[in-house]
Amino acid sequence: VGVGVVVTALLFGESAVAFGDNDRGGLARMVSEGVATGGLLVVIFGTVRSRKGDHVPYAVGGYVAAAIVFTSSACFANPAVTIGRSLTDTWTGIQLVHVPGFLAGQVVGAALAVALIGWLFHPTEEEAADVVVPHETNTSRTT
Repeated sequence: VGVGVVVTALLFGESAVAFGDNDRGGLARMVSEGVATGGLLVVIFGTVRSRKGDHVPYAVGGYVAAAIVFTSSACFANPAVTIGRSLTDTWTGIQLVHVPGFLAGQVVGAALAVALIGWLFHPTEEEAADVVVPHETNTSRTT
């Protein structure tokens, strides 16, 4: 988690580790983080289910860019990113004391996304497996 933060800080001539000082506390940011996380999971699942799996990077990039604008959380949407951002005192940082709230928002958002995906898409086990670990359906191989 922290290796990327340390390397990036060093690339910009900053201290290797500087704990975040940005106040990102409060219920609004926790709810926003849940919306950002849940929405991201729905976008990923919907893109893969539409058989456009190769479009996932574009869908994720577009969604994250939009979620940064339409939520007050800055769309961390990932526990590793949240923890990593607590190790930087840049404009993307977060005070360590607010990390648990963001993680709680992400867990709730993920749980709601699972329920929403089930309601909207009625995925089969095979479709769900394709989202998590894409794999070939043809198991016979010739060499």
